[in-house]
Amino acid sequence: MKSIFNRFSRFQPTTFKVSYSPEYRTYLQHHAASDWLHPLHILRRRELAERKREALWWHVTSGIDLSRSSVVRSWCRRRLRGAFTEGLKERGFDEFGRLLNVAKLREQKGFKSLSERNADLSLDGSVRLHITPALVTAKYADVRKETGGIIDILVEALRDNLQASHLSNPRPQPRSQPKTLPQSKAPSRPRETASQVLPSNQSQEGQLSQLNLPSHTKAQSPVIRYRSTPSNSHPPKISTKRKTQQPPDNAKPQRHSRDTQ
Repeated sequence: MKSIFNRFSRFQPTTFKVSYSPEYRTYLQHHAASDWLHPLHILRRRELAERKREALWWHVTSGIDLSRSSVVRSWCRRRLRGAFTEGLKERGFDEFGRLLNVAKLREQKGFKSLSERNADLSLDGSVRLHITPALVTAKYADVRKETGGIIDILVEALRDNLQASHLSNPRPQPRSQPKTLPQSKAPSRPRETASQVLPSNQSQEGQLSQLNLPSHTKAQSPVIRYRSTPSNSHPPKISTKRKTQQPPDNAKPQRHSRDTQ
């Protein structure tokens, strides 16, 4: 930041005085925010605390030494404010110092390699322009020239910061991949014959010897077969219900007579 202060110290305009700060601060006097007895003190302090710290904060101020008439002072402030805004738009920025047109900024020295991905660049810091009595009689072209010099200093500081960021974070260059020669396919392995896969009689005899079976069983059958029973087989169910005997069709119904005394 020492370079930008050196540039501001060398640049001495005649129609206004410049005050610059790399931090965000207001050079205006807020009576309501500074006086704790004011009824709007809390509201003004809250508005200043919630103001976004982004882009460029710049103000135009005037004093009693300029003129005793408030009409003259307000006319000078509008004149200087318009000249500064036109200088920003001429270089591709809006009235708050945010970059809008990348093509106009590429025309400046050191911004030819600027791409569209850097469209979020903006000027930063706080600037105060205090009007001097020479602004009343000065030509508007001279005012534009002096405000343009202030903007050029801010743009040069932006270029230095951009170059410093590129040097600290260089782009990684793609590595060249080594050329690989085509590898020859390995010869296919011959398939095993059936004689190699099927077990031999000797292996069957060895398995039977491990089962500890009697000798007559081994001699009768070299391979033991087991009878498999289905797991889901169940014994048949036997119904235990007794069948009721039905009377024959030709049987007469029995009548019960009541015994009389």
